[in-house]
Amino acid sequence: DCGEVAQALGRQPLLSRVLDLSGKTSVREMIECLRRCDVVLSQDSAALHIATALRQPVVGILAGAHFGRFYPWGDPARARVVNKPMECYGCEWHCIYDSIRCIQEIPPADATRELLYLINTLSASESADA
Repeated sequence: DCGEVAQALGRQPLLSRVLDLSGKTSVREMIECLRRCDVVLSQDSAALHIATALRQPVVGILAGAHFGRFYPWGDPARARVVNKPMECYGCEWHCIYDSIRCIQEIPPADATRELLYLINTLSASESADA
């Protein structure tokens, strides 16, 4: 869940602040927040697509229902994906399991790893430009 990922990221020495705004903003506020973010983590939702369109560094948490149809897109160096590939990808939300395993079984550590990759890559790029 968002809280677990925020806590895991909050323990990283490179990060000055981790802000979990899940469910706490209007659409206009969300767009402005996304525009100001250094890195965005989002499930496959409007926030993910808006952040990608804004060319923000983003990690998208994707299920298999429509994988590849709507996302991933954008620059793969800035638009990273966390998912759990399964044989049932493309199910269009007609899950054969009792739970949505392709999303619920993605370890928070995977999202943390991709976020840190972006942060480290961006930090290295900024250092090289200076």
